[in-house]
Amino acid sequence: MSFISRLSSGLLAGVAAAVLQACGSSAADGRSGVTGSFERAYPKLTFDQPLALVRRPGDGTRWYVGEKTGRIRWFDNSPDASTSTLALDIASRVANPEKFDERGFLGMAFHPKFAENGKVYVNYVTPRPDRSRISEFTSTDGGDSFDPESERILIEVHQPASNHNGGHVAFGPDGYLYSGFGDGGAADDYYQNGQRMSTLLGKMIRIDPDARAGKAAYGIPADNPHADNPPCSRLTNSNRSATCPEIWATGMRNPWRWNFDRETGDLWVGDVMQDNYEEINLIAKGGNYGWPIRQGKHCFPTGSTGCRTSGMTDPVAELLRDEGGASIIAGYVYRGSRAPGLRGRLIFTDAGSGIIGSVHRDAQGNFVRELLNTKADYAVSYVSFGEAADGEMYVVSLRNGTIHKLVLGPAGKGGN
Repeated sequence: MSFISRLSSGLLAGVAAAVLQACGSSAADGRSGVTGSFERAYPKLTFDQPLALVRRPGDGTRWYVGEKTGRIRWFDNSPDASTSTLALDIASRVANPEKFDERGFLGMAFHPKFAENGKVYVNYVTPRPDRSRISEFTSTDGGDSFDPESERILIEVHQPASNHNGGHVAFGPDGYLYSGFGDGGAADDYYQNGQRMSTLLGKMIRIDPDARAGKAAYGIPADNPHADNPPCSRLTNSNRSATCPEIWATGMRNPWRWNFDRETGDLWVGDVMQDNYEEINLIAKGGNYGWPIRQGKHCFPTGSTGCRTSGMTDPVAELLRDEGGASIIAGYVYRGSRAPGLRGRLIFTDAGSGIIGSVHRDAQGNFVRELLNTKADYAVSYVSFGEAADGEMYVVSLRNGTIHKLVLGPAGKGGN
């Protein structure tokens, strides 16, 4: 099964392609008429299954690319860049049995004080027995390289199946480290983790990597919803009954990609769903986003009625499968200047179809979702966004190993 079908539990790409061709490639939803596309950036560079694109805090002079195979490379932020430098190689520690398997090196984030401490945090899946691992590595040369022997393991979570690993990591504006974990895989929340509070699976978590709590390699921020409980750490799938204090929000299926708005601090999450809907959530402290009781704004399983709604938060936007939804990829709230018509909008794409959309609040405070480009491209597989120092937005193609930039207008010369 492919990387994308594992994320989405099996979209039939040909069916969606036919629907999208019928829809055409103009702006959808009939609102603003704004269109957008991704155009190739850094045309002299390709990477081996890139899944992360990040930069050092406060520095726009270079990009770092995390490759699914277990390597980090960096290159100078120049349109003519033609070479990249290997900064970290932990491929021998990373599960990567096939090209589009969901396991592997899945995310990376620089410490906000990287210039002082040289620390970077990564999320990857180990070879069998599968474990999601969040680790810290240290650089002593300003990020030119990271010492593979400096690894400090913060969290390990047993993965009962190979899919729905989540894997994105990022520091919030509060200085704490956030990560997202899927529900453990298979389908229908088979392992019953989405609503179980004694596991990190199916959750968004928040920890303090600069503090220590007993035997744990990190601290629990005092304002976490369940901060007084002992850390789960490596006990996540044991017979533990207490709620994990790392949990920031629950009810997630596979929060694959998510980001903070650099101006407001809002946390936007794209949660990959199972049947008819993909969803985008605006995450609040202690929120419950419904999986597996609900999928999008609807009862799950599809077609069922009368499910619980009390205490659950609906997504701010949905993407239907017949609109090209397969594995939703949430980007950033656009704060650049290249595409002024998109400023203040959360930009998203889809790993299966490559369509582009946005979410924003209207004058009445209601969330409005628009499709900016419904031209399907199944040969690309956009899987992650990067945000430049100037607020411009980029995406990486898992399949082609290329980097693309967001621009206004339909795809054209130099496009997909």
